Amino acid sequence: MDHCPSCSNQDSISIVSIESIPVFCNVLWPTAQQARASASGDMELVMCRSCGLLYNTRFDPGLVAYSPNYENSLHFSPAFNQFAEGVARRLVERYDIHNTEVVEVGSGSGDFLSMVCEFGDNTGVGFDPSHDPDRKPADDRITVHAKPYPTEHPVDAGLVCSRHVLEHLTSPLELLRGIRSSFPAGARTASYHEVPDATYMLEELAIWDLIYEHPLYYSEPTLNWLMTTAGFEVTDSGRSFGDQYLWVEAIPGETGRTCEPPDIGGLTRAASEFGDGLRRVVSHWNAKLEHMLDTGPVVIWGSGSKGVQFLNLVPAGSGISAAVDVNPRKHGQFVPKTSQPVISPEALVDLAPAHVLVMNPIYTPEIAASIVELGLGAEVHDITFQP
Repeated sequence: MDHCPSCSNQDSISIVSIESIPVFCNVLWPTAQQARASASGDMELVMCRSCGLLYNTRFDPGLVAYSPNYENSLHFSPAFNQFAEGVARRLVERYDIHNTEVVEVGSGSGDFLSMVCEFGDNTGVGFDPSHDPDRKPADDRITVHAKPYPTEHPVDAGLVCSRHVLEHLTSPLELLRGIRSSFPAGARTASYHEVPDATYMLEELAIWDLIYEHPLYYSEPTLNWLMTTAGFEVTDSGRSFGDQYLWVEAIPGETGRTCEPPDIGGLTRAASEFGDGLRRVVSHWNAKLEHMLDTGPVVIWGSGSKGVQFLNLVPAGSGISAAVDVNPRKHGQFVPKTSQPVISPEALVDLAPAHVLVMNPIYTPEIAASIVELGLGAEVHDITFQP
């Protein structure tokens, strides 16, 4: 990409370069050999000086083909389910989403969609090219289609939402305009979109959130500008899930508007310092991990994006024994490139690790309780860094 995918501006700030990272963090492999041979890509992250969008100039969409092997559901975690239920209840109550149709773009198997349908007595329709047609939604009020959102057809719904979809696109404005154009004239359909928060990533040096399958990263001013430009009226926006997520709510607004670029002054310094911060974080955790490995087996808890990136960016990560995950669909598979096996929490009893690295600190209480229940004496560590 030689220009901003959001506003087409060609003036950008260089942020960081990373070579040879897994193309997919959320695709695991049935054998260690296949995992080691899985595809890699390069990242040259920059920030648009006009709209503030962060994007990977070396992103190759030809490498990224979503299929039913893509598995990123977090709904096996009680902590995540509590968060998702809170979002669903808020939307149902705030926008009176009752006895209507709810549409989700990138719905997976419909876990969140089911919540919105349950709380508002709604029916749900999901669209997701990576959906496995053989994995039927548990909720019979829901239908999931293994195809993109049909922007060419009118969609009469009380809510159209997406969660962690816009960061995967190279043309986000095209999708948002397509969603807006699919609404019938006079519709008051509510929209909700959720993405990783770029401001959190830059300011907190959350470097494990950098993954190849996310070519784009949004700050709040950028996402709100994008929604307004696409023809929506933003009603609210903010951070959630420990400030890691950014969300925006909107209703249909004026189309064809030319919007002034957002104020992104607060991001510039954090963006310019992020590359040095990444190198400090990797060095810090490499030294710390080398010491841990001298004292006994080490595992990471979380085989999603954060865990895969930690294993691939930290050289000493090759010494980690396994990745633990509560999602049973991941068990028995292997992490891309570094090829650690993914195991269940119960399998830790035989492994008896000395250290457990928690890839997302928001899950620490839940994981620490599991360690106690399993009768293990492992020391639990949050993967955080304070420069």
